[in-house]
Amino acid sequence: MVAVGLLLWVLGNTGGFVLIVIGILFFAEWRFPVFDRWLDRGRMVVGSECEVWLDASGAHWRQSRGGAFETTGQIDWSRISGLREDDRGILVMDGRVARIGIPKTAFASAEALADFRAEVRQRIAEQRVGSGSARR
Repeated sequence: MVAVGLLLWVLGNTGGFVLIVIGILFFAEWRFPVFDRWLDRGRMVVGSECEVWLDASGAHWRQSRGGAFETTGQIDWSRISGLREDDRGILVMDGRVARIGIPKTAFASAEALADFRAEVRQRIAEQRVGSGSARR
């Protein structure tokens, strides 16, 4: 898009400048996913019900709130980079972006939370070994 914009601008078409700006904005959003992070923050809504399940392809979730909206999604194991947690919740990460947020109170027991952690970390390790790459 930037290349086409440059070509049009060099040929004297002022619309080329607009394409250059749009192309730079798209590149910036791709490289630094500001809007993606902003949209993801709305997924953890107080009072909503969220269901998370793991299978061979990845982690899936469905979140709804009393007729207001329903959000569903799936993230492949190859995209999951790790887990982050504090004393209240656990986040499933895709690079620097949190894709799934789960309050620790959602787990039936400390053992269930530990099992979830162990399974996610095992699947991530299997993906790294299978792809031959190591993320940090």
